[in-house]
Amino acid sequence: LVYPQDIEGMMMRIEWDTFFYLAGLFVLVEACGRMRLISEIGRALADAIGTAPESMQLTVAIFAILWVVTVVSAFLDTIPLCMALVKVIEVVSRRLGLPLPPLAWALAFGACLGQNSTIVGSANNVVAVSLCERSGYTITTGQWLAIGVPCVLMTQVTISVYMYFAYIM
Repeated sequence: LVYPQDIEGMMMRIEWDTFFYLAGLFVLVEACGRMRLISEIGRALADAIGTAPESMQLTVAIFAILWVVTVVSAFLDTIPLCMALVKVIEVVSRRLGLPLPPLAWALAFGACLGQNSTIVGSANNVVAVSLCERSGYTITTGQWLAIGVPCVLMTQVTISVYMYFAYIM
């Protein structure tokens, strides 16, 4: 903006694919919120967890949130996903009387680590693949999955053990 004559050059350097990808996800999350889909998901999740014996509800909630979010974050970017699911875990916590911190950590670990399994799981992944393609190196979805999925499984198993000893044991 300091050199208005170079606006076209700046516009050419913007990662438009990533910009529109994230913009679309934010619109999707807002639309789901306005349709009350997020609160319905929270109620449904709370009802499902509530079927477990009361002494097991925290365990079920932690692992359900951790692993479901891990899978979902492979296909949705972390920021809009967490924006939506923070409201969901608040509903679960309030409806079942469960402590919020372990649910928040399960959400954080699931979202932040699960995104590494696919290219579209994170804007960072999309940018990295885009930059590689600009440099003449193509990373296929299969190549990414071959490395990403095993890494995510290893980290999530480790986090599951941690969560068990930190919040359940």
